[in-house]
Amino acid sequence: MGPAVVTLVARSPLAAREQGTFVLLAMASVFALVASMTGAMYVAMDTTAGERERRSLVPLRLCPVSSLDLALGKWIAASVFSLAGLLLTMAALAYVLGTARVATVAQMLVALVPLALLGSALHLLLAARCRTSKEAHTWLSNVVFLPMGVGMFVVFFVLAVLVFRRLGTELDNLRAMQARFAERGDSPKD
Repeated sequence: MGPAVVTLVARSPLAAREQGTFVLLAMASVFALVASMTGAMYVAMDTTAGERERRSLVPLRLCPVSSLDLALGKWIAASVFSLAGLLLTMAALAYVLGTARVATVAQMLVALVPLALLGSALHLLLAARCRTSKEAHTWLSNVVFLPMGVGMFVVFFVLAVLVFRRLGTELDNLRAMQARFAERGDSPKD
């Protein structure tokens, strides 16, 4: 899904009604998840595995800076890029949806800030364990699928459980109704 698809959906006849906005928000949630997780990927990769590969990490460690300060600095740098990517995505979404849904976009932005910060930390953690930038890229490109996997689990598994529970309740009601008819000697009319 690229910008052309979003523009086509925004200008479709459905977009004039409330359904079009729902479709755009559903599409935007995927864009926002990807933006919050990929914004920090290359910065984290370069500041950890890239420095190790270029052998610039050793001179950096010789400076009178604690390991905690060094790690926090790298995390803040990666988080800035992650939040910038998320902010740009949300600004584009607000522009496409217009002024009617700015509050919804702002709520999505606030909800995704912790995910962007967590994604930055996770990218740094995984990239620090890699020896080369190529290896780090292989590992970090899979981190994007974590929030999507959770979302897909909620949609497909939890929703399926709720549907089956509802179906089970309906079947129990049907059995109870059949038992009442059997007690009275009547048969239900189909």
